Amino acid sequence: MVGVGYIHVGVYVAFAIICGAIWLALHQRRAAAGWLVCATGIAGLESFLITAIAPEREVMIYMIATLPVAIICFCNAVAAFLQDRHHYTDLRAIMAVLTGFSVFQYFQGAPYLSQNSPLQLVCALGMAESAWRMFRARRESQLNIALAICIVGTGSVFALRAFAYPIIFPTDATYETVNGSVFADRLLALKLICIIGIVMLLVFRIVEANFAAYRTVAKTDGLTGLLNRSAFEHYIGIKCRSDDILILCDLDHFKQVNDLFGHLTGDDVLRRFAQLLINTGLPTCRFGGEEFALLVPGGDIDKAYHIAEQLRYELLQQSYPDIPPHHRISASFGIAAALKGEIFSDTFRRADQSLYCAKRKGRNRVEVATDSPVHSPLGQVA
Repeated sequence: MVGVGYIHVGVYVAFAIICGAIWLALHQRRAAAGWLVCATGIAGLESFLITAIAPEREVMIYMIATLPVAIICFCNAVAAFLQDRHHYTDLRAIMAVLTGFSVFQYFQGAPYLSQNSPLQLVCALGMAESAWRMFRARRESQLNIALAICIVGTGSVFALRAFAYPIIFPTDATYETVNGSVFADRLLALKLICIIGIVMLLVFRIVEANFAAYRTVAKTDGLTGLLNRSAFEHYIGIKCRSDDILILCDLDHFKQVNDLFGHLTGDDVLRRFAQLLINTGLPTCRFGGEEFALLVPGGDIDKAYHIAEQLRYELLQQSYPDIPPHHRISASFGIAAALKGEIFSDTFRRADQSLYCAKRKGRNRVEVATDSPVHSPLGQVA
């Protein structure tokens, strides 16, 4: 029994150190790693105290002082990882009442099982909360399912201790009698296996979520949330067909917006226009500065022309808190259809020439590359 207890101590301490190192290295989900450090550290302290130091009389007070705190820290780690901000206030209140009842039983000198059952029920409820959060998140990956199974397994061990111990053992059974039994030893081993699984899976998922966040940052524009140029070109290299159409957009006189109304207002204009692009549902990116691009699949020039005209019109209708109503923000558009066997840079060059043509003709208009398939102009929307 003592050997298993020391294994618990070693596992918790090792996990606390690993989680602490990961917490220092992370930029995303740091709260989850931090709560996990607290949970494993406190659980390790509890195992060490009851294994190496505490006489039987003091075992329960050490457990009461540490176990509920470790469980709450673990629940917070799961909530932070899932970014679940829901607060189960009623459940936490029940856990607090049960902990208080366990303290009351301890100071009343009640038998060990009377003190222990409420405490084990607190731990089972904490695990139930975490399992419910996993279910609500509905992220059905194999790792999440395995994590949920380990959480349910650990909660089941606590529940068995709360409800099975009073049935199996006599009312006046001592700590040594209960925890020296084969049944308790097997439950302890099962709990250790489940906890190892929980911490390893949760750490892996936290690190994985960080890498996913880094990948997202690497391929998106920080201001608008659109793809950046390199990610867009990579997408086109994989998805683009010879009959797809490229639309380039450039906000007219955007430097004047920054000079007259400030860069924060300019950023607001860029974000507003980016949202209009997102609303089209098409692959889109910010090429840099005030220049944007859309990819229209299918080779329908009329459709691309209509999309560009609609965007031009919607941008003109936008109003901004710091820009006078008479100062309308407009954009120019250049369209080019990808020709058979043409590389992206050539399509981009022709669309850019069309965009330059639109600006040369007075801006706030749509121009189509002359070597694109013939289109039937829909007329300007406004």
